[in-house]
Amino acid sequence: MLSIETTTKLLKLHLQWPDRKQYDGKDDQAMEFFKWLFLNHHSRPEVMELGDEQDVDEFLEKNKHVLWPTKKEEEKWANLRLEPRIVNDISVELTVMECDEIEMIGTSINGRTLDIGLHGMRLTITDNVPAGTILKLVVAKEGHGDKRYSLIAELRWSTDLEEGHLVGVKLVEKGEFTEWQTDFGKEFVAPVMARRRRS
Repeated sequence: MLSIETTTKLLKLHLQWPDRKQYDGKDDQAMEFFKWLFLNHHSRPEVMELGDEQDVDEFLEKNKHVLWPTKKEEEKWANLRLEPRIVNDISVELTVMECDEIEMIGTSINGRTLDIGLHGMRLTITDNVPAGTILKLVVAKEGHGDKRYSLIAELRWSTDLEEGHLVGVKLVEKGEFTEWQTDFGKEFVAPVMARRRRS
């Protein structure tokens, strides 16, 4: 079984695959994605975890509701977006602050972003957390002088993955949100745009 971190990174790679729409629903989707991964990303640890085409096929099957959401799911997710999201892979530490399930308050959860926006993000997390939960997020910019932002967010929706859960959170303008807002373009958008121009 793939780890949640590996699953997150493979989801991102599938979203970046230039031929993903061309092979949607086709019998050779797994083989073509497998070939693209090994031709372009063979040295990445998450790709090296894949043994053969069958591993890719299982990954695609178990995560198809995220890779190819129904119109209803896509509308649900889109309705929470106030601005475009940037595909990014950032470590996030979550702490449950307020929750209907009292025993979860104070629980620490590890997560990684799938994409981020100024006012929200999609993350993969290890624990199942109910909608409406208020979370403290510590977003860490690895390799950037350990830059960290302490933010407050409400969990708006959750969907199961093969390992862990994909969730959508809406940021609340509290904590270090002003600093996050000031740095967002420089720290999170510009590096991704620069990588796209180079590739």
